[in-house]
Amino acid sequence: MSHNSTRDHSDYFKGWAHTVTNGATIRDIARKTGLSNSTISRRLATPTAETVLAISDAYQVNPIDGLIASGHLTARHARRHETVGALHSAELTDLVREIANRILDRRED
Repeated sequence: MSHNSTRDHSDYFKGWAHTVTNGATIRDIARKTGLSNSTISRRLATPTAETVLAISDAYQVNPIDGLIASGHLTARHARRHETVGALHSAELTDLVREIANRILDRRED
């Protein structure tokens, strides 16, 4: 990863953290996550997956956007995971109906 890419992720991550914590101070984030002030300060500049998870847990938000913002997960991988999860939780009749609709749509093309 290039230096600019790291800086870009840091900026995106700081924006994500600011949003999910509602602009909380480093001290408030540290207290809520159980991490030290210095650890939060360092990890806002160089985010780790563990930091994303700690903030997500403390503020009760889904970590996916934070993992993408920090560069630990791509949006493409997140979408793939969502698709697989949706397929696993879908009712069989809904899956069959969707497959049939797609087959019919291809015939019309």
